[in-house]
Amino acid sequence: MRIALKKPYRSESDRLKALREYQILDTEAEKTFDDLTKLASLICGTPISLISLVDEHRQWFKSRVGIEANETPREIAFCHHAIQESGIFEVADAQTDPRFKTNPLVTGDPNLRFYAGQPLVTTDGHALGTLCVVDLRPRQLSQEQREALALLANQVMTQIELRKELLHKKETLIGVGNEARLLESFFDSSELLMGVVEIDSRERAIHHVADNQATLKFLEQSFGPGADAQKRALSVYHANMKLWRDNYLKAKEWGKPVTFDYLYQAHDRAAWLHVTVNYIGRVTSERDQYSYVAEDVTEARKLENDLRIERERFKLAVDGSNAGLWDWDITRGSVYFSKNYMEMLGYAEGELPSTLDTWTELTHPEDRDHALRTLQDYFDGGEYFSLEHRLRTKRGNYRWILSRGTCVRDPEGRPVRMTGWHIDVHDERVAKEAVREQKERFETIMNNIPVMLTLHDSHGRITWANREYERTTLRKIVEGEPFDVINESRFSPEKRNFIAKQILSPDGEWRDADMELQDGRRVPCSWANVPLSQGRSVGIGVDISLRRQQEQIIREQQIKIIASAKMSSLGEMASGVAHEINNPLAIIHARADQLKEMLGEDQLDREKILWGLERIRTTADRIARVVKGLRSFARNGERDPFALASVSQIVEETLELCREKFKKRGIEIKVTELPNIEIECRAVQISQVLLNLLSNAYDAIQGNQDAWVEIGIRQTGEQVEFLVRDAGSGIRPEVAAKIMQPFFTTKEVGEGTGLGLSIAKGIVEDHRGRLEYVAESPNTLFKFILPVQQAAVANGTVTSIKKLAA
Repeated sequence: MRIALKKPYRSESDRLKALREYQILDTEAEKTFDDLTKLASLICGTPISLISLVDEHRQWFKSRVGIEANETPREIAFCHHAIQESGIFEVADAQTDPRFKTNPLVTGDPNLRFYAGQPLVTTDGHALGTLCVVDLRPRQLSQEQREALALLANQVMTQIELRKELLHKKETLIGVGNEARLLESFFDSSELLMGVVEIDSRERAIHHVADNQATLKFLEQSFGPGADAQKRALSVYHANMKLWRDNYLKAKEWGKPVTFDYLYQAHDRAAWLHVTVNYIGRVTSERDQYSYVAEDVTEARKLENDLRIERERFKLAVDGSNAGLWDWDITRGSVYFSKNYMEMLGYAEGELPSTLDTWTELTHPEDRDHALRTLQDYFDGGEYFSLEHRLRTKRGNYRWILSRGTCVRDPEGRPVRMTGWHIDVHDERVAKEAVREQKERFETIMNNIPVMLTLHDSHGRITWANREYERTTLRKIVEGEPFDVINESRFSPEKRNFIAKQILSPDGEWRDADMELQDGRRVPCSWANVPLSQGRSVGIGVDISLRRQQEQIIREQQIKIIASAKMSSLGEMASGVAHEINNPLAIIHARADQLKEMLGEDQLDREKILWGLERIRTTADRIARVVKGLRSFARNGERDPFALASVSQIVEETLELCREKFKKRGIEIKVTELPNIEIECRAVQISQVLLNLLSNAYDAIQGNQDAWVEIGIRQTGEQVEFLVRDAGSGIRPEVAAKIMQPFFTTKEVGEGTGLGLSIAKGIVEDHRGRLEYVAESPNTLFKFILPVQQAAVANGTVTSIKKLAA
């Protein structure tokens, strides 16, 4: 994937220069680009898509879908803005955007409303233009569409690069015509003996058509024009004309060059020539033409005797070595392969031809060019010859071989002989390749998961980070330049201490901590550091911004559900509460009428008046308690601070809301002696739990001949148990296993929400307690246990249970 730089280009002049170098402006349409443009339109669901290139005065469309125009002025082009961005430039509604609402493309044809463009950036960071999609209505791309548009832009840029490379190759071919002139110059200036001859089959003679200066100098001749003069002069010195003629004819028959050695003798001078002849064909005459190239190897021949002795010693060393040794006589073209060399590839000694072609043909086709280029680089003055390549075994598979060698050069520095050895490194190479592939797979996977990953050395410094970390933090981790996050100066001492403890003492535990970015933003994250060997660790980070938002939404919904459940409970108690209020009101009304009657009859009795007034006041207090209980119960206690509350008062205020309802159904409420204790809690919520258990008992036993409910409180150490027992015989096991689950109910449809016990359970657990159904009891028994004091209180509110348990 191409890497987009932070800035699209260094300067406008450099960008325009880069654009011109691609030679793409005002060129004909090409199917490759049209296909990518159409694909962008299909993926993004827009009627218009463009490949736009921006020069000094205009944006020109290399490819377009949905419009007829092939260019627009630069000053009104949206792409002019897009190329100044490092990522996708998106305008959701151009009519409401101050930058574009007066743009002619918006106010007039084509009445553009939506635009999204991904810059086309070269490897040097120059933005040539964009791949953009356009719509005539407001909209926004999805995240998947944005990623697809970026990938398609990379493909467009790749095609532009390939197009440039093809143009370059085409220009290179133009220079081929000049090479013929260079060859002619090479022919005349070469130190090798070169020439072209013809063979006359009738005369059985060799006619020299052309000979270079090196040939004439070697023969100590200076010929004038005319083939006959050259023929007569050269014929004098051809001691073995038949040898030359036979090899020329072999080259024609075999269809390839033929090499042989020829001893040239003239007067008191002798020289060995290493000759290569080749068949040319009938080019400029009716007779077959051949070329020859000859090299004076007299000095090399003189070295041969010395090399023979060395070869014998070398063979003795080879036979006693486990390495595969080879010896290449460059002058003669022969190669000696040791027994170990051949056995290494599964062959018997001498089974393959002793030529360089054997090595070339055994070399894997994918490695061949590199191997020959490495060899040539060594011959041209390289310091050493070392090569890892694959050789084919007799069984047809390939094995990795390490080949190293050194050459012997003649006085002119030309290599005449090369010796070296092969070692089978296949298993090691395969293991390395497996490690490399595993590393590539690891990095591919790690760079494409939506989780931040970092590797830390023993000092806690980040040595590697995946793309998600770099994208989130806007920090690039360069290999070999570890980032010392622990001592980052912009962090507070407390923050650095937290990071140091997390990294240097990794335990794999997840901890929430805001991540402070270089631009001042804070990203809520959750981090865990897992220990590795040698004091290193791997950090795993997740951006929990969305989770925080979702938790808040869920919490708010829970509050609403709890409030709804409370209102449902009040609704169930409504008739009883109404009776609790109506009866005292009737008493007050009656006492008021009685006092009024006494005043009318002028029968004032001080004792009776005081008694009546006291009854009115007592009854009003009773109504006030009921109203207070209703107000307290109806209020949302979710955000109340934890405070000390009397257990007996919580029970009494709860019973005020339901006592009359139980009484009307003939259900007896038994309350054991309440201990005089206080607990740290949200009293409104504990009252809700108690009322829910009483309501469930009421529904379960109404209609029973012996109907009763018993409330008990007992303290055990630092805990308080609330017990609600009723006359029922218990709950079936299959039902008891589900009663705490949200929305589970045994009531008829419309008669219950199924949330009462699950909400009660949540309230108790938020108080660091537990709610239980006691299956062992002969009657139906629920109990909830609360601590007398909460473990941690901060600013008047208890910290979350998750944090307390962390």
